Amino acid sequence: MLDGLALAKRIGFTKIKLNAVAVKNLVEPDIVPLARYARENGFESLYRVHAARRAEALGSLQGTAGRRHDRDAFREISPLTRPDPDPRAPASEYVYEDGGGMVGSSRR
Repeated sequence: MLDGLALAKRIGFTKIKLNAVAVKNLVEPDIVPLARYARENGFESLYRVHAARRAEALGSLQGTAGRRHDRDAFREISPLTRPDPDPRAPASEYVYEDGGGMVGSSRR
């Protein structure tokens, strides 16, 4: 996966967004490193936070990480600001206060 992202960047793709599912107790340790990788490479990252029923259907009875947990994890990288939130938007998007990109989470 990382080789493909590096290739896309090298051949000129300018807006690359990483989408990942944030499943509690399964990928939580990977949330911050993936967000850090995205930030270091100029990619946006969006974490899908599925409802607990969806996680159970996928075989994970632990449920999913919550948006508050996501924000706290991302703040380990840099303070966050939420610019003009749109209540109709499917994702909560935040920008790093130091200008180093954006990160978001979605319930879809």
